[in-house]
Amino acid sequence: MVPRRPPANAVLGVPLSAVDRIRDLLPAGARVPAGTTLAVTAACLGAGWLIANRLRKGR
Repeated sequence: MVPRRPPANAVLGVPLSAVDRIRDLLPAGARVPAGTTLAVTAACLGAGWLIANRLRKGR
């Protein structure tokens, strides 16, 4: 679930979209261990934070 108000929708929407697209690549009915999902989500959120931070600083 993505928040509807900015800037949270932009910050969380991009990484969650990436996770959703990765899950779409898996075969139907495939089960992914919970730790793997958590690690991928954390990596996407971290990447989104770094990108937003760089854009805010203008680098």
